Amino acid sequence: MKIKFYFLIIGLSLVAVVGLSPAIAQTAINKGANTSTDAVAPAPVVINPELDKKLKGLHREILPPKNKTLESLSYEEPKQSFASSKTDNLTVAILFYRITGQTPDFESWALRTFNYKGNNELEKEAKFNETQAALKSKYSLTSFNEAINVESYVTLKQYSAKGAGFFVQQFNEETFFPYDFNGETYAVIPTDLMDNQWLEMTAEKAAQLKKHMNKKGQLFMRLILTPIQGQRDTKVPLSNGKDNWLLASKVQDIEIWSPKTKELLWRKNADAFKQRNKLLNLYR
Repeated sequence: MKIKFYFLIIGLSLVAVVGLSPAIAQTAINKGANTSTDAVAPAPVVINPELDKKLKGLHREILPPKNKTLESLSYEEPKQSFASSKTDNLTVAILFYRITGQTPDFESWALRTFNYKGNNELEKEAKFNETQAALKSKYSLTSFNEAINVESYVTLKQYSAKGAGFFVQQFNEETFFPYDFNGETYAVIPTDLMDNQWLEMTAEKAAQLKKHMNKKGQLFMRLILTPIQGQRDTKVPLSNGKDNWLLASKVQDIEIWSPKTKELLWRKNADAFKQRNKLLNLYR
């Protein structure tokens, strides 16, 4: 009883001296009361049983952390000082919906991305609503022509002195880039990839690139794509063993980076942004 009386005096003092509201002062009193040996934790109250039912057994998608930019979200090597701008799965899904003129089921998306580990039901519902709001905000703020950045290691074939350049081994007519989100797969297909399979450069530049190759003879590539058209009516089975929503794109630029020093070694289009705007005007 002495302990409770002591915290009651503190609570009243907070109201009188500091000017806190009675509700905040009551919180201080309650915390003091809970130090008593006979304190009992309140049982959790289920505010929204329907939400609990929907959340059970769902695979959770991972949203980008709010305090990080896309530049810090690479999940492929190199992982050290290279500033990645790799496009995440959610952004590709949003681009598909934007380009095809559809509105996502934000509740379904929120259920897949929502991850709350506490037992405060009021807080859980508030966090769920916050997740939905964040998805709606990202959808409205994403431009339909936002670039898709693909980042991976590539192998350049033997340098041709006659043709003055390399072929990219990983580029072929069947190349596409799959992105999974909320149980759906979106295949980003660069329709002009074969026109960009050949990387033209001098023998001196080629010699410089070879010095930066890793032990597997690879360099790091950023392929910058401009989405142009989506197919919303039918999914198409591809070599990934899935039925895919197709998102056609054009190559805006290709950058070659050093896996050793993380520096930019070569880029195909030094005037990439101007070319991108010209390309977008053709499809408007």
